[in-house]
Amino acid sequence: MKVIFVPKDKNIILKQFEDVANYYQTKIVPHDKGEGHFIFVRSRIMITEMIRNNELQIHVSGANDEDLNFLTSVWGDPISVIKEKRSPMDFAKEISEIPNIDQFDKIDIVTLLDITEADYSQYIGYLERVARRPNAAEEVIKAVQILKDKA
Repeated sequence: MKVIFVPKDKNIILKQFEDVANYYQTKIVPHDKGEGHFIFVRSRIMITEMIRNNELQIHVSGANDEDLNFLTSVWGDPISVIKEKRSPMDFAKEISEIPNIDQFDKIDIVTLLDITEADYSQYIGYLERVARRPNAAEEVIKAVQILKDKA
């Protein structure tokens, strides 16, 4: 999910960034252009300081519920929480972890994963293309095998 915070005390923002970076065992990096900093966590989550409409905001991308709980303890309640689509790899992993998936049809999967039929078709198309590669991840190949007869 993507989350936006508006910190209450701008004077301690750097200290808060240091605390967050320590929590995620990473470091703070200054923006290349302009003021502000960002934190990048293991290709999973990115936290960046931005000025929008003359207001300091903290934008977080790739957050899960645990991240949201921690960051709320640092910056208070977010002004915006936007659910992001899962990545195709996350979709493949979720499909391969559903118990008794053979008993599900396309509609069951769409309902269970709370996606649209159009999203389902996009995921299938992407996974089928990726599965043809010689270095395709096992989760992708497994998901395509599971889903190929559920169209």
